[in-house]
Amino acid sequence: MAWTAPRTWNIGELVTKVIMDTHIRDNLNYLASTMEVWVPVTAAISTTNYPILSGHYGFVRLSSLNDEAVCVFRCPDNYGSIVTAKMIVSPVANQATANWDIETLYAAEGELINNHNEADAATTYNVIQDTYYGVDFSGILTALAAGDIVHCTILLADAIHDLSVYGFRFVYNIA
Repeated sequence: MAWTAPRTWNIGELVTKVIMDTHIRDNLNYLASTMEVWVPVTAAISTTNYPILSGHYGFVRLSSLNDEAVCVFRCPDNYGSIVTAKMIVSPVANQATANWDIETLYAAEGELINNHNEADAATTYNVIQDTYYGVDFSGILTALAAGDIVHCTILLADAIHDLSVYGFRFVYNIA
């Protein structure tokens, strides 16, 4: 369904069901066809002995090899399909081939946590310091279903530069 430019109404015009459906109902349905969920970082795992959670500022800082940030959420009951699934991050320095590994674990209630386990350890990122990036997870959520509990992890696979992780943006079409 696509957005239809709103009609310009004329005085004395006969309003029909077809006109109302096209310009009111269909446009309202279009506006309500997608939903967005923001998930702050749920956990951070550090390979060093110091805390990396910076809750006062609403992000975690990954600075050592194999440091991880995790976002956990439940896929909404009205989920139909993914529009956008991105971990929002900001590198602390410029880097031509930032190596961040991403992984998802997801399953329905009553299933093993890793019923679906997908990862991308091959992609590298050309990034600019203090710029927000959305690291795309949609390719590793291929069997996602309404009601699944989802763990999304980003791991610092090199120790060249720090990475700030803010949360997970999940936009989906309604079933």
